[in-house]
Amino acid sequence: LGRYLYAPTDGSVDVRGVRARVIYVLRFWVEHFPFDFDRAPRLFSEIQAFASTTLVDDGFLQHSSQLLVALDRATYQIRTRKEEERRAKEALPTPDLLAKYRKRDICALDAVDVAKQLTLVSFSLFQRIRPSELIRVVWTKSATVARAPNVMRMIARFNELSAWVQLEILKREKPKDRAAVITKFVYIAHELVACNNFDSLMSIIAALNSAPILRLRHSQALIKSKVKARLAAVEDVMSSRLNHSKYRSILFGLPRTTPALPYLGMFLQDLFFIDDGNPDMYQDKPGVVNFTKHHQTASMIMQVQRFQAVPFTYDEVPWIRAIVTQASSLDDNGLYSLSLEREPRR
Repeated sequence: LGRYLYAPTDGSVDVRGVRARVIYVLRFWVEHFPFDFDRAPRLFSEIQAFASTTLVDDGFLQHSSQLLVALDRATYQIRTRKEEERRAKEALPTPDLLAKYRKRDICALDAVDVAKQLTLVSFSLFQRIRPSELIRVVWTKSATVARAPNVMRMIARFNELSAWVQLEILKREKPKDRAAVITKFVYIAHELVACNNFDSLMSIIAALNSAPILRLRHSQALIKSKVKARLAAVEDVMSSRLNHSKYRSILFGLPRTTPALPYLGMFLQDLFFIDDGNPDMYQDKPGVVNFTKHHQTASMIMQVQRFQAVPFTYDEVPWIRAIVTQASSLDDNGLYSLSLEREPRR
């Protein structure tokens, strides 16, 4: 706003042109990053007053109208997200229901139903990630990690799901029962591809390829060849070959109106490389901002927002949600120890 009011009288600057660009930047900010203003209501009020008075007084009537519409839309988006978060909390099953439903066997559930509930759980976390959490790789530094609470929750959910899948397999004592659970998760992974839920898909693939599961020689031998072929197919979707080229082509080839949950790890990796490989200021041009770097970062964040904007319309099923949100009682070392107990080394 200070740049808008700066108006040299010597005629060296096209004042009206500068002011039009300031208005454009403000409208772009409000339209593409509305949740910034949820934490800064005073700033929101200042922009609102600026749009309704200063711009009108200066003759920018159309710009005033467009900015006010953008502010109204931002208010609606903020209110809608808060309502969705409130409903998500209310939908969580009570402790009594959790104790009752978690006794049900994952093998008795339909793979489609499980995939849909996994999608709703993770998407509710993904949708809460704010643009400010993706700037300057704050999630990687102990001094700034508190600025990315939703990114960290999403990462934690990825790890929790992977650990739960491993425990579901390992808590079966017989090889044929472990093979049955592995088979079930392969079919769930297949349905996650159909749901365009690539984050949960990657988590399950990581679980099935973890050391505690891969070493189960007797259990792996009982898995049918068609199931192994299906696992290979979903692994190919998320293959890291050529910088995840197959996954990227599938994800960005989806229509913009199609719901999808991207693999967050890929976006975080891309943002890290952008930040790490490009200085904030040009070293050979002192004082000149490296706008190329910031444009790349903004472009990546807008891709995240694209997928956040299109929700899934599946119905929540609390008792299935209770099953798929269980936390593993064992850490990595505990899971490996249980694997050794199930199938000791030769």
